[in-house]
Amino acid sequence: MNWRSLFDEAAASQHEEQLRERLSEVADRTRRERATRTLMDRLAADWSRIEVVVSSQRVLVGDVGDVGADWFTIRASDRRNWLVPRHAVVQVASQGGRPAGTAPPSLRRMRIGYALRALARGRVAVIVDDVLGRSLTGTIEAVGSDAIDLAVHPVDQPPRHASPANRRVLAIGALSCVGGQAGHL
Repeated sequence: MNWRSLFDEAAASQHEEQLRERLSEVADRTRRERATRTLMDRLAADWSRIEVVVSSQRVLVGDVGDVGADWFTIRASDRRNWLVPRHAVVQVASQGGRPAGTAPPSLRRMRIGYALRALARGRVAVIVDDVLGRSLTGTIEAVGSDAIDLAVHPVDQPPRHASPANRRVLAIGALSCVGGQAGHL
């Protein structure tokens, strides 16, 4: 019996077992990481150009802008910037990965109310789609904890003192997307 070959065989077997354990551990860690990664994480880190379908059935194609806790913006090919609540996303198709080191500015702790209040402060004329596919145009006048007040008017006209008949209260949970002029979102 050759003791040397027996020891070599045992060492090789032990090495193969250690390699299998490491590969299994890497696969398990990868599965755990994927399980905890959110859509917002992926938008902030992986994708630059996307096509997103929102609950109103509007399809937006463009570049990912800011990414918040429960919202993101997309600079769309229709020359508008769109604010998209996470709850309204139906599907996303990546049209290009993000080059290393070019992640968008992160507002990750900011919730959607932050972005809506910025639109209200700027008196930006917006297009608002709800989850049923209806669109309204106007200016966001106030943002509450769960709803916005919209003064309804044509997007290409300045807001006037809207009568009560031209005001709408929209639940934030029913917003599908909010579009504004490029540079204002």
